[in-house]
Amino acid sequence: MQRPPREIVVQSIVPLLVRVPVVRFSVTCSKGTYIRSLVNEMESGSVRGLLSALERTRIGPYRLCRFSDY
Repeated sequence: MQRPPREIVVQSIVPLLVRVPVVRFSVTCSKGTYIRSLVNEMESGSVRGLLSALERTRIGPYRLCRFSDY
């Protein structure tokens, strides 16, 4: 399904793990950003991708906390 275009801001894309065929990265972006669409945009030519996991770690002032963070 085609989504209507919207203005978004991607502040950063930081690679966390690059071990082909697995690439893990962290994205800091504005609200309304569809990460699945961003992954589709990152594909080029013969490079194809599959989004196998997506985890929101922050929304506004709230962030995901794990016991290992303490």
